[in-house]
Amino acid sequence: MTTFKHKPHFVDGAKHHLTPDAQETPPVPCDFKLGDKVTFTNDNGIAFHGHVVTGFSPTVEGGGRFVYLDKDSWWFPVRPENLTKQPKDGSSQPASPLVPAHPAR
Repeated sequence: MTTFKHKPHFVDGAKHHLTPDAQETPPVPCDFKLGDKVTFTNDNGIAFHGHVVTGFSPTVEGGGRFVYLDKDSWWFPVRPENLTKQPKDGSSQPASPLVPAHPAR
């Protein structure tokens, strides 16, 4: 089973255990790997920053879902198309598409 030392809830008594079928490699090639920090954007365009790829489903599920994240619905894989890698250099998070860059005056 995979552990993430940088995520205390996975080390100090996991809030949500990894799904038992989680694999270390994706069932089909994709741009993500275990431990990648990502932004998940749901189908309504809402972005959730700071998630980590925790594993992959052994098969591609309905709608192309196979990537597991450290989120409340940890058992429900997401599509790689809904993920964006976050910068590794510690720079700020990407701006949400719902927040204008310059507010109207």
